Amino acid sequence: MLGVGGGFIKVPVMYAVMEVPLGVATATSNLMVGMTAAASLFVYYARGDVYPLIAVPSSLGIFMGAMLAMYITPHLRAQWLRKALIALLFFIGVYMLAKTLLR
Repeated sequence: MLGVGGGFIKVPVMYAVMEVPLGVATATSNLMVGMTAAASLFVYYARGDVYPLIAVPSSLGIFMGAMLAMYITPHLRAQWLRKALIALLFFIGVYMLAKTLLR
């Protein structure tokens, strides 16, 4: 629906309602999105919707960012990450509401 795989909905629901630890909820959401993307890759590529000159550098950048995050995350406080996630979700909610109401 929003082009983001629903992670901004799944993660808070798993964390707040199901009481899944934040890291596990994030990893689970990422796995679900990754499985869907991997399954649909072949269909989109066969239709000509995947442009390798864009997809490959983007994938490499995402991979390098994930590797960097793997080293940085243990040095960050969970409370700061939690507040950043709440602020991000609030911003997305306000943006979506404003976009809907101002149409």
